[in-house]
Amino acid sequence: MRTLIVCETFDFQNFTRRATVEAIARLVPGTVALCYANLIRLGKLRTQSKNMKVRTLYYILPTEFRDTFLGQVELRVLGTYWHKFFTNFEFILLTSPNQYFLTHFITNQEIAFLVSDPYHLYGELPDDIILEKMKLLCDRASCILATSSQLKKI
Repeated sequence: MRTLIVCETFDFQNFTRRATVEAIARLVPGTVALCYANLIRLGKLRTQSKNMKVRTLYYILPTEFRDTFLGQVELRVLGTYWHKFFTNFEFILLTSPNQYFLTHFITNQEIAFLVSDPYHLYGELPDDIILEKMKLLCDRASCILATSSQLKKI
């Protein structure tokens, strides 16, 4: 099964999350990881793996601009590439509620959502926004994975 794991760059460099992604790649040969990062990080990322091919997709605007007019323009431009790229896979694992916007570009692929942290406690966005993104991803996913029994209560 052609499998893609979408990672935020800091997830891919975090030991615990990285270990989860690497374990999946060892179990499913041919897995590809897609890290996405802001263009200002070009040349600064360490995303090599001996277990899978890692691709990096850069975006220009910071995440907090995603819902603005410019953010929507950027999404439309990048979305064309993402949709085409995603068609190469049968199974896509999303690893963050912030990746919900990618589901608009995923058409016929199975989606799984990996809940590895209580994201709503991070303080990046208001709790209700993060919890809503998690709910939308859980509704869209055909499989939900939690890295601890406490996370399934969220």
